[in-house]
Amino acid sequence: MQMRPTAFRGRRRRPRWYRACSAALVPNAGPEPAPRPSPGKFETHTMPSQLTVPPQEGTPDRRLGAAAAAAGPVRRSEAAPLPDDWRRVVAAIGTYRWFVVAVTAAGTLVGAVAAHFLKPTYQARATVWVEVPNPAARERDQGPIETGQLLGTATSWLDLLRSHVVLDDVVRQWRLYLKPQSPADTAALATFAVPGDVRPGRYRLQVDATGHSFRLLDVDENAVLEQGAVGSNLGVGLGFAWLPPAASLRGGARVEFTVATTSEAAQKLAEELRVRAAQDGNFIRIERRGPDRRVVTGTVNAVAERFVAAAAELKRQRLTQLTAILKDQLDHAQDNLRAAEAALMAFRVRNAVRPSEGPAQGPDGRRITADPTYAGYMDLQIAASGLARDREAIAQMLVHAPDSGIAVDQLAMIGAVQRSSELIAALKELTDRQAELRALRFRYADTHPPVRRLAAQVDTLARRVIPGLGRALIAGLAARERELRQRADSITGVLRRAPPAALEEVRLARDQANAEQLFSDLQHRYQEARLAEVSTLPDVRILERAVQPTRPATNTAPLLVVVACLTSFGAGVLGAALRDRADPKVRSPEEVTRTMGLLILGAVPHVHRGKDMGDDGVKAVEALRGIRLNVQYAYGAAGPLVLTVSSPGRGEGKSFVTSNLAQAFADVGCRTLLIDGDVRLGALHRALRRARRPGLTDALAGRVTADQTLQATDHAFLSFIGAGSRMHRGPELLCSATVPQLITALRPGYDVILVDSAPLAAGVDPYALGVATGNMLLVVRPDVTDRAIAEAKVEVLQRLPVRLLGAVLNDVRPGLAYNHYSYSLAGYEMQEEDSGREAGPILLPDSP
Repeated sequence: MQMRPTAFRGRRRRPRWYRACSAALVPNAGPEPAPRPSPGKFETHTMPSQLTVPPQEGTPDRRLGAAAAAAGPVRRSEAAPLPDDWRRVVAAIGTYRWFVVAVTAAGTLVGAVAAHFLKPTYQARATVWVEVPNPAARERDQGPIETGQLLGTATSWLDLLRSHVVLDDVVRQWRLYLKPQSPADTAALATFAVPGDVRPGRYRLQVDATGHSFRLLDVDENAVLEQGAVGSNLGVGLGFAWLPPAASLRGGARVEFTVATTSEAAQKLAEELRVRAAQDGNFIRIERRGPDRRVVTGTVNAVAERFVAAAAELKRQRLTQLTAILKDQLDHAQDNLRAAEAALMAFRVRNAVRPSEGPAQGPDGRRITADPTYAGYMDLQIAASGLARDREAIAQMLVHAPDSGIAVDQLAMIGAVQRSSELIAALKELTDRQAELRALRFRYADTHPPVRRLAAQVDTLARRVIPGLGRALIAGLAARERELRQRADSITGVLRRAPPAALEEVRLARDQANAEQLFSDLQHRYQEARLAEVSTLPDVRILERAVQPTRPATNTAPLLVVVACLTSFGAGVLGAALRDRADPKVRSPEEVTRTMGLLILGAVPHVHRGKDMGDDGVKAVEALRGIRLNVQYAYGAAGPLVLTVSSPGRGEGKSFVTSNLAQAFADVGCRTLLIDGDVRLGALHRALRRARRPGLTDALAGRVTADQTLQATDHAFLSFIGAGSRMHRGPELLCSATVPQLITALRPGYDVILVDSAPLAAGVDPYALGVATGNMLLVVRPDVTDRAIAEAKVEVLQRLPVRLLGAVLNDVRPGLAYNHYSYSLAGYEMQEEDSGREAGPILLPDSP
């Protein structure tokens, strides 16, 4: 590294306020040492390996020196692991900023391209109103026009909306089973239709160069399915109804498309539809999203329209089936009524009783009804006989219920059943459910959920509810019959001799009245069903139709670009951090402290080339002052400061730091000796403008005395010994016992002895000088020093009797990671008022 001296003009004289460096800067260091003796010959004595005197407390630099002096060399295993600092990540971003910018730009560009092909999503919504009456008022308030709702719950309506009865027609109307490969193929597929079953798959229509013939291929199987002349129907055997326009099939045309079955397309449509019912079940909202707003709007409206039409059609079919069932029941009731009337008339004819005459005479010649006791007896007998007959009829019908079910019309003809409100209501409900089930089976298979649910209800009514009610009615009839029999037996024997003809007439009259009442009830229900069939109100109506949207519901293109930008930026930052981790060079202070286990004693900022260094020179001087203080207190207070300065590799600025550190010690009045120990390529003599020979190697070889190698410099307190003559046995001379003897001989005459050595990777020279001085300072240059080499060389030094005081960072660029090592504050620069007293020269490099 080339250096040039930068000096301030002025008188070079010993200041009157000068005192020895060790006494001036280190408290309680003892009296001023004797004047410098002439080092004519060497004196041999053992140099202390640990020179530690606890410095004063109070400043961070003193605490740093105390820790270093007390603990000795800091080993990597003893260094506390430091957490990753975000400042290192920021520094890595700054170091690889163009890499981060490139990755971010590339990712953003990819996102923008993807967003260009990403179509916006539109949403269409329709609202359907469903009449779901209150169950409590369902039977009370409905009239002949509102004859029962088709489906009672909101879930049933949703099942109907998602069923194939609704969606299959929508799929055929909007040809959702067809998907062109390219929008350009839409014209050729404009007449494509699927009237029935179709063979699904991917197809390609190829027209020859002449435009007269075509081939229809299966893309997946790569097989020709059909070929013929252009202008004929295509795919008839595959289930297609397709006659493409001649203008769309020119020579060399290719049309690719995908065909699905109607069922598959309906299933996909059901998955795409978002159907939600309100809490009360009166409103159903139908939504669909897609890239084509026309298709989205059309399909939603088509689903709503088909839903309303399917609900109305199913309700009409239900009412038709209910009318047919009631018609059969009404005919049977009419036959029973006619039979009852005929039986009563025949009895009266046989017994010569006119309708106006009333009942026949009793044994005493009086009319039966004239005697209240006899009339009561007759009523009890007739009622008991009727109860027994009804009980036997109900029991006989219940015997066949588990196998063939309940004959509703026959059971409803029984008088006791007509008088049981619970049983007659259950029969009516069974009739309604059977009508609904028949209507649904016209459209749905037996596996459809509404059909299965309604069939389960019918089975429960026919096999469990009604038989249970019938058995309860039989038990009640039997109890009533026994009671009536007991009351009839209590009447006198005279009354028991009443003529049977009177009893038979009353029974037949009651049968006629019951048959007439049942016929009237069924006739009323039949008329209501017929009226509802022709004029019933629909249960479902479209409240709001879907309107074609003008703005997309979700436009993810800007979001995609932002996400791509952020993701790529994160990838760039991650890549920069990984590259920083994998970089073999020292990039951050944490690598020096955590990996190498060294204390950082200071950082020398970057100095630009040029004669006028300005602010760079001021910052460098302040940094050297801080390094001087930290080195002094890290070394300790006993004896002169003897130190070897080295670096892991070449070009890291060890000579620059050593020379300027020597100048810094000389500036405070310390008698400083600077020795160029780099016997291979030492060049400190050029920076100081002094001679290289005779120097260190000449003195070690015995060619000259040590006194002859000493050279005065421009600074009154700074002396210099050059590297000496270049010779092959220079490393051997440094490893000999002559070096400790020379340093021992020079110690009494100086306060500070700094030895600039070769790089640690150059050979054994720096290790020998470190052992001779007992202390070493390592210079590390960020972005230049190889971290692996530095770690290996520090490991070697830790096995030698050398105390590593710490490291100095050289050529530090401005950055967040190194800001806390700065010793410069704007506005606090030193000002010179006395031009007669200027500072000594400070050596600054042309390039660190």
